[in-house]
Amino acid sequence: MENIRDIIVAKIDILEYISQYVDLKKSGKSYKGLCPFHTEKTPSFTVTPEKGLFHCFGCGASGNVITFVMKYNNLSFIDALKFLAARLGISMERDGELDKTALILKKLHNEIKDIAMSLILKDDKALNYIKDRGFDKDIIDSFSLGIIRSGFDFSYIVKRYGVDVIKESGLFLYKNGENIFKLADRLLFPIKDIYGDVIAFSGRSLGGEMPKYINSPETKIFKKGTILYNLSLAKDFIRDSRSCYIVEGYFDVIRMWSCGYKNVVSSMGTAFTKDQAALIKRYADNVVILYDGDQAGINAAYKT
Repeated sequence: MENIRDIIVAKIDILEYISQYVDLKKSGKSYKGLCPFHTEKTPSFTVTPEKGLFHCFGCGASGNVITFVMKYNNLSFIDALKFLAARLGISMERDGELDKTALILKKLHNEIKDIAMSLILKDDKALNYIKDRGFDKDIIDSFSLGIIRSGFDFSYIVKRYGVDVIKESGLFLYKNGENIFKLADRLLFPIKDIYGDVIAFSGRSLGGEMPKYINSPETKIFKKGTILYNLSLAKDFIRDSRSCYIVEGYFDVIRMWSCGYKNVVSSMGTAFTKDQAALIKRYADNVVILYDGDQAGINAAYKT
C-alpha cells in the first residue's frame, strides 16, 4: 500500500502552500516571512523548498507541510492528512488509509498520456499538423501532446485497471464487446492538475471533423471549473513575476509559451470561475486577459 504521508510530502509544494498564509520573500535558497505562530516584527520564519521544510528561529516551530497544517489549523495528524489529500484530489477511508480510486484513475490517465506521446512520434499526419501550426517537436515534450489511432488495442490496459476504472474514466465507449477510446484520431492535450498529474484530456480534430474538440467528462479527479490548463508548468513563472496571462485555448497557451511568455494559463474555452480566480491569486498580483478580439471574446474578458 502506498503511504499517504509520503504522497502528500512529495506532491505538495510547501512554498506554494505556505505562501497562501505567509508573505514570503526570497532569501538565498530559502524564503522568509513573519511567523504565523507568534507575534514578531522582524521575519524569523523560513521555508526551504529544496528540503520541503519550514522553521521559525523565534518560536522554534518547524516541520513539513503536514506539520504546518496541523499547527496552523489545530488539526490532528490524521485530519491534516485528510485535508491535504483532498487538495490532491484523493481521499482517505475513515481509518486513515488511502482510498486508491482517484490515485488509480490518475495512473490510468498518465499511462494513456505516455502511450499517446510515443505514438505521435511515428504519426506523420499529426506531426505535420503540429508543424503547420508553427510548432516544433519540443512542444510535444513540453505539453505532452499525443495521438492514439482508431483500432489501438487497449485490452491490456482494461485488464490491468479493471472495467470499473475504465468506465469511471469516461474515456471509453463499450461497443460490440470492446472498449473504444473516444478521443481516437485526435491530437490529445493532456490536462494536468497543479502537481503535474494528468487528470483529463481534450482531443482536437486534425481535419475539418466536428466537433472540433472532444473533452473528458467530469470525474472524481477532474472538475473543469477548478483547473487551469498549464498551471503546473506556469506556476513558478507566475510566482516569480507576480503576473499571469489568461488566454482562451490550448494553442493560445502553446503559442504564448513558445514566444517566451511562460506565465500563461487557459480556462480551456469555458467561463472563468471563482475557483480558478482563487488559484491564480495564490501566485499573481497582476493578471492580463487575452481573449479573442471578437465581441464574444470581449464580453467574456469583462466577465472574467
